[in-house]
Amino acid sequence: MTSPAPPPSVSDAVEALSRLLRAPPDAQSPADSLDEARGLEGLAVALASGHDPAAGSEASVSAMRELFRALVTERLMSPSYVAAPGEDGAASAESVLRVLQCARLLLRDRWFVRELVAVDGAVAALGGKYRAYAVRHWDADDDAAAAGGEKDERARDDRGDRAKSAFGVEILSELASVFKKLASDGESCPWRVLHDAAVPTTAAGLLPTRDASLLASALVTLCVLVAASEECAVPLLASDGLDHLLHIFLEYAPPFKHLAGDLLHLVCRLRDGRREVRRLGGVTLVLGSLHAASGDEIALEASLRCVLYTGPHTTALAW
Repeated sequence: MTSPAPPPSVSDAVEALSRLLRAPPDAQSPADSLDEARGLEGLAVALASGHDPAAGSEASVSAMRELFRALVTERLMSPSYVAAPGEDGAASAESVLRVLQCARLLLRDRWFVRELVAVDGAVAALGGKYRAYAVRHWDADDDAAAAGGEKDERARDDRGDRAKSAFGVEILSELASVFKKLASDGESCPWRVLHDAAVPTTAAGLLPTRDASLLASALVTLCVLVAASEECAVPLLASDGLDHLLHIFLEYAPPFKHLAGDLLHLVCRLRDGRREVRRLGGVTLVLGSLHAASGDEIALEASLRCVLYTGPHTTALAW
């Protein structure tokens, strides 16, 4: 009786997956498409379980880097993946999600961040997908609100639409996490790259979301980018972003309150930011929150900084 063959190593699996990824997605056989899906799922599990893509032999590290390049150039930048969700020829939501999950997990290593930025058009392509799925997020909310209270059995029981909506939120969460990571590594990904991909605008547009993961990623991304350049604060001032930010600061749980306070503090360093916060009655609102924040030192500090920056004598302040 022969013993079973040993399972393939991570390196062998990576090389096999790279070969599949180098084929255009619309030219794959059904068997290859299924093997790619399984390979990406296995890679995501390995990376999430602690596999270090920079560890191992020189050959295995090189293979992982080649796989990442294929993920970016042959999938994320291919026409079917760049296409807006729902367009003819667009890759399936399941396929997009698998690729993004692997890309996000690999981007935890700085080498992959630098490589992504170095590929011409890669960040812009991801920025376009981030924007498209953010628009779809609000379209889904509008559809749900319009259907509220209706007893239409077909609308209520359409599992396909609900599944698509769930995939849309997962994909948007992956994209938001990718840009949070890119923004947090300013040395490898300068703020201008993200600004040119309209990331501050998309992130600011997500401030009204009820999804906790999306909101946290958007707030962190905006905090880092506005700290890097006041140009990244423009989307907050050009829309109702500050109104939503004040609402988060005053009404949300401490983790979100702290992030919103940090972002308000950064925006209030700008003259236009202070003017807009005053116009919205932010000074009175923040003053009213001081008593409620008395048991939370971080929230109290954020409230005091906002009051100082938006008060009538802020021109002399230079923190």
